[in-house]
Amino acid sequence: MAGGHMSQRITSKKILLARYLVVVVGAFSLDLLLAMMLREAVGLPVWLAAAISFIFVGIGAYFVHEHWTFRRVE
Repeated sequence: MAGGHMSQRITSKKILLARYLVVVVGAFSLDLLLAMMLREAVGLPVWLAAAISFIFVGIGAYFVHEHWTFRRVE
């Protein structure tokens, strides 16, 4: 059935979009939280706290996207 296949493809795209948004919003929130913690608790300069946070959260988000966000939806 062509109609069933089409609706299944639309559903898959919606799931991928939802996963992508969850990862992006989560990574953004974690980036801010980690940078603030490094600044306040450790006393790092803002630029260094932001750089460390950006790098670690960026690497983590890459692997989450690789293994969860963009994996095939059955």
